Amino acid sequence: MTPHSRKKHYQKIRVHGKPRQKSRAILEAQGVTLSPNDVVHHIDGNIHNNNPKNLQALSRAEHARLHLAGRPLSEETKQKLSKAKKDFFSDPKNRERMSQIMSGYYAKNPKPTAKITSRPKYKFIHCQKCRRILLCRDYGEMFCSTCRGKRRSVA
Repeated sequence: MTPHSRKKHYQKIRVHGKPRQKSRAILEAQGVTLSPNDVVHHIDGNIHNNNPKNLQALSRAEHARLHLAGRPLSEETKQKLSKAKKDFFSDPKNRERMSQIMSGYYAKNPKPTAKITSRPKYKFIHCQKCRRILLCRDYGEMFCSTCRGKRRSVA
């Protein structure tokens, strides 16, 4: 068998007559409660190293984020995600549920009321000497660069 044809196989054991992944059984024996949606992550990447210090319980989303961080998404994947999001939010029950979740989130984490960054406000004015149009940030400035002003001329 060539190295490329080998598949990753997690070690299995039997617990109460049922097959289980060895890594899940080890974490549960350590007192970690795993839901069916939880994944056991091998920190060093070796799926045969089932040392409890090498195992970490993660949700499927956290596990995907961990392994996909920094990878660009293909256009096909972006379209699938967009369609799944549209399908999810087209259901009124899902929209209502997300509304409840977000209202609870904003109750705990209020939105900031002050602007973090503010843009300077610009204004069009005419140079007092030559009447050229200036784009000015400082309202006290009244002259273009040729008439000894500091701002450049726009027209």
